[in-house]
Amino acid sequence: MQLLNNKEMRIVYSFKAFDKDHDNIIKRHEFVHFLEESWKCAFRTLASQVDEQQPDGHVVRDINDWGNKQVPLMRSQAEKMFL
Repeated sequence: MQLLNNKEMRIVYSFKAFDKDHDNIIKRHEFVHFLEESWKCAFRTLASQVDEQQPDGHVVRDINDWGNKQVPLMRSQAEKMFL
């Protein structure tokens, strides 16, 4: 695949993933939104792996609940990166 073998294309693709309004500037809210979605995705992935091991789903809910409760703290810390 061309994207994986071309460093410049990977950089452009990554930049576009952050720049949601396509103005060639990564603004704070775009950066924070990207991190929030990445955070949530990481916990969904973790929960899906645990789900295979725990048939009752209780642990999965706990993992997702904990991850979602941490979003405001993660957002606050991410926003400080832009100060």
